[in-house]
Amino acid sequence: MKLGIITDIHSNIVALNEVLEEFEKIKIDKIICCGVVKNERYYNISN
Repeated sequence: MKLGIITDIHSNIVALNEVLEEFEKIKIDKIICCGVVKNERYYNISN
């Protein structure tokens, strides 16, 4: 079984989507989220 581990997303949906696409490519079976998913403010895509 292949595990994908993610952490410290901080509302960065752009980066999260890229990671999830990569997980699909390498056929990850399970994803474990170990950290912050939401930040106090929305992520600014221009950063």
